[in-house]
Amino acid sequence: MTARAPLAMGLRFSAAGLLLAVAAWHGGRAAWIEAKAQLAQVLVRRAWQRTLAGAGDARPWPWADTRPVARLMAPGLGVDTFVPLFVQGARPRRREAARMLP
Repeated sequence: MTARAPLAMGLRFSAAGLLLAVAAWHGGRAAWIEAKAQLAQVLVRRAWQRTLAGAGDARPWPWADTRPVARLMAPGLGVDTFVPLFVQGARPRRREAARMLP
């Protein structure tokens, strides 16, 4: 065994450790994005329930620039989603929102 062998092995372990750390970082980021998406679906569903109950401006979270205005379901295709009304800046008045709907 030469003096280079332990150095080469150390470099391999360092490179493997670095790759493992990068993979863990990206996996964690992907899991975070998925968790936020799942939470958003729960909050949008709750906002939809408040809309059905008559709430005037049922936003999923206080700083949201959207709110659900319809529910789209196609059971045969496994589709159950909400149609958003995007509001940029100011909150729309009912008359403006009604013009945006089909």
